[in-house]
Amino acid sequence: MKKFDLNNGWFIEMYEKNSVYFNENKVAVIDYDNDVIALIEFEEDKIDFLHTIYSLRPKLLFNKKIIIFPDVPEEDE
Repeated sequence: MKKFDLNNGWFIEMYEKNSVYFNENKVAVIDYDNDVIALIEFEEDKIDFLHTIYSLRPKLLFNKKIIIFPDVPEEDE
């Protein structure tokens, strides 16, 4: 698992080959196949998951400000 600093006080932990792209209030989580697996919007008093695929069930650790995405291993080639 890899930890990404979102520069807004929050972090994302997820599979090391995935990526995150963000601006001041939105985060796109991209998997190793370049698919957008989540789009997250941060507002003053809430976190909104605008889009997710793979039936993801991320965990939110509010006291540590961490969003943990389940490990999605690569498919065998």
